[in-house]
Amino acid sequence: MHREPLDLLSYRAHLNAVARSKALGGNVAMLIWLGKQYLGQRDTPLPVTPVDARGQPLVPQPIASALSSYRITGATSSRARSISRT
Repeated sequence: MHREPLDLLSYRAHLNAVARSKALGGNVAMLIWLGKQYLGQRDTPLPVTPVDARGQPLVPQPIASALSSYRITGATSSRARSISRT
């Protein structure tokens, strides 16, 4: 039996359907490949800035310990009035 050649869009749609079928069937390699192609997943993760519970960036420990020797007094909601070293 002779099949007519598929046009490019039909061919791509067919390949996509086959790939999804393999992935849904548990093919791990296909899941990884589809994730990289369509979801932007990568082998190496992007660097992440650690944050606290409020979503604020965490200050590295050397900076935090250096800042702990300063005391802010007379603070208002807009800015601190004076900063003195303890």
